[in-house]
Amino acid sequence: MQEFFEWLSGGRSQGLDSLQFDLSFPFGFGWALVILIACGALASFFYWPQLQRQSNSLRYTLVGLRTASVLLILFLLMDPCIVGQRIQPGEQTVVLLFDDSKSMQVRDMDGASRAARLTQRYAQEKEHFEEQLKQRFNVAKYRFGASIDAVGDVSQNRFEQPQSDLAQALTRTQQENQAANIAAVVLFSDGAQNADGPLGLEDAASRISAPVYAVGVGEDAEWKDARIRSLSVNRTHFDNSPVSLAVDIQTEGLDGETLLLELLEDGRVIQTKTVDIETALQSNQIAIDFTPQKKDWVEYQTRISIEGQTVDAPPGEENSIRSDETIIQNNARSFVIDNRKTEYKILFYSGRPNWQHKFVRRALLEDEQLKTASLILISKAERQFVFRGARTTTTNPLFDGFDQDQDKYGRYDEPIFLRLGVSKDELTNGYPREAKELFAYDLVIWNEADLGDLSLERLELTREFVDKRGGAFLLIGGENIFRDDKLASSLIEPMLPVLATQIRGDSVRDQERFSVEATTEGFVSGAWTLDPDKDMNQLRWSEMPALFRYHPFQLTRAGAVVMAQVQASADGARQAPFYAVQRYGAGKSAVLSSPETWPWQMKADLEDDSHEQLWRQIVRNLVSNVPQPIALVSVESAYPVETPIVLDALVRDEQFDAREGAQTDMTITAPSGQEYVLGVEESLDEMGVYQGEFTPTEVGMYRLLIEASAEEPDDIGNREYAFLVEPDLSEFQNAKYDPSTLQLVADQTGGELLTLNQLAEIPKKIPFINQEKSEWVRLHLWHNPLFYLLLVGLLCAEWYLRRTRGEA
Repeated sequence: MQEFFEWLSGGRSQGLDSLQFDLSFPFGFGWALVILIACGALASFFYWPQLQRQSNSLRYTLVGLRTASVLLILFLLMDPCIVGQRIQPGEQTVVLLFDDSKSMQVRDMDGASRAARLTQRYAQEKEHFEEQLKQRFNVAKYRFGASIDAVGDVSQNRFEQPQSDLAQALTRTQQENQAANIAAVVLFSDGAQNADGPLGLEDAASRISAPVYAVGVGEDAEWKDARIRSLSVNRTHFDNSPVSLAVDIQTEGLDGETLLLELLEDGRVIQTKTVDIETALQSNQIAIDFTPQKKDWVEYQTRISIEGQTVDAPPGEENSIRSDETIIQNNARSFVIDNRKTEYKILFYSGRPNWQHKFVRRALLEDEQLKTASLILISKAERQFVFRGARTTTTNPLFDGFDQDQDKYGRYDEPIFLRLGVSKDELTNGYPREAKELFAYDLVIWNEADLGDLSLERLELTREFVDKRGGAFLLIGGENIFRDDKLASSLIEPMLPVLATQIRGDSVRDQERFSVEATTEGFVSGAWTLDPDKDMNQLRWSEMPALFRYHPFQLTRAGAVVMAQVQASADGARQAPFYAVQRYGAGKSAVLSSPETWPWQMKADLEDDSHEQLWRQIVRNLVSNVPQPIALVSVESAYPVETPIVLDALVRDEQFDAREGAQTDMTITAPSGQEYVLGVEESLDEMGVYQGEFTPTEVGMYRLLIEASAEEPDDIGNREYAFLVEPDLSEFQNAKYDPSTLQLVADQTGGELLTLNQLAEIPKKIPFINQEKSEWVRLHLWHNPLFYLLLVGLLCAEWYLRRTRGEA
């Protein structure tokens, strides 16, 4: 109907909205209709008797022509008009939203990118499209992605924003134009929504008060894509500390193909795996285990491609094969492995010389990263001084017959220790009594310890070693500590993963043979894994020699993890934990319920190193996450390029107290070798936290060196980190053209989903909202030549018929 009114007004209705027909008749349209009907009836009644000589058909024709002429004349006398609102540009606003994200770079089946398609088509229609809009509305243009910015023209878009956030774009559009009256939003996008904002897309669309006309930019064609959805990198505690890599891959439209996964170290392929794609939409997780050989921070890359095809053929290379995938930007991911020669300090305290200490220490010495200091109690302190006449001395009785030098051998009221693997000044006074000395270690192992030999001061310090310092603690069961009721009420009992209150002296199995099996948690962690293959691991455990003594704990604490358990027991204590670990404060605590695991070595074949391998894995598991005095509060494995990175470093002293007022420096080395010294400020909110900010401009591996010092000369430390900086490719994880998302927005707002070819139709579809300032315009139709031509035609036809039939 609007098109008919425009045609009837002869093009004079341009710039008018809400067109309608009206008559300039003082008594209204209804009375005008009554008068026209009455006059038509009178004209017919008057003219009908004058044509009695003619046939009825001719009489009807002549009466109809004469009556129509009369009615047309009366109609024109009533001044028919087309009435509409003259729109003043600027009263209402149409917002144009252009998708500026990286997904617009995707090339569809015709080889043209979505960005090129939008830019070219809009340039062709721009003059007519925007002219039509500006006749009625004020036009505001924005580009959006992860953020929204005003833009002069779509040709200014770079299509490099790392995310598509349609919800934020609609919300910000409403906020930016609160003062304006939004008539409509025209959204140019491929529908790829790759951001999880505070509002969902449907919720954001419901908040906008104008219809959204979504223009789909893209082809709804077959989508072929293989993408690496995520990487899981775990440095296992198996012997030689291999890396376990899990690559989560999703494919679409590649059924029948074979996918090739490559692992690259410094650009060199070191492992490959293949997987057959059987369905159109398929997810696979591919596991790769490898052992880094290079002793440093090492950068690795995983890459997928269709077997027999390549995604990085050199330009111009003959016989180079192109990939059949629609998009290849999501085919590779990188990660960094710390394979430096890191040393962990271990304090192995033994309540007496025994075989367990010998075999465990020998196993740990084979790992150059595990620096083990042994402290073995060989003589306890004498409680009373015994007078023996002239030979009486205050030297420890253990050294009777030797040079009576108590300064060299120790007093009678002091315990005597054997120190192994220590420096000259290390552990000279026995088990540490100061935090500075004990906190230098990463792991403390107690083997057949007697709580009576350790003062309350040392017990409390051990608890703080785990709770405050974040160290690891392992208690190996022995004759004294588990038979003694003092453990249940001691300072260390709360940090154990088992409830010591359940221990009774007569419950210790001394002669009962039993086997041990690793739990699922023990196998997954790698601490209690003898072979990475699950079936082979079970076989090796079943072949391990039986042990004789263990302490059947009945209960474990909430949150504790049992990694190994007793496999067989005569009285049904089948699930008794053999090895359990739990988090306690900032560190972790573990318990081994048996005092002896060395029969696994003595009763096995000479070449079997299962016992030694097992103990290295147990220790690595305990020390793997022990915190250092200087540490980043949070660090990501990879950061996007050109994005500011905030680095928060926590600095602590030797007693692991947060250090205020320390001189802290941060130096970053870029992949090109250029160094950046960051400005570091001490946090006002958190004690001991120092903050620096850096914006990377290169892609690759960066190294970060944190150095802290204070006035004391020995209070100096440093820590090195490495992280990757990569192009932000999150937009390509879901880059498929998605008209359903655009349809959702259009339906939610009362708009419509259109294509680029329908661009010229959009201005006519946008409704105009009545405003008080709008001017109503009347376009008179009485001087339209069509009406006069129609009147002349009616009169001439009536006169011709009448005269040819002999009428006057």
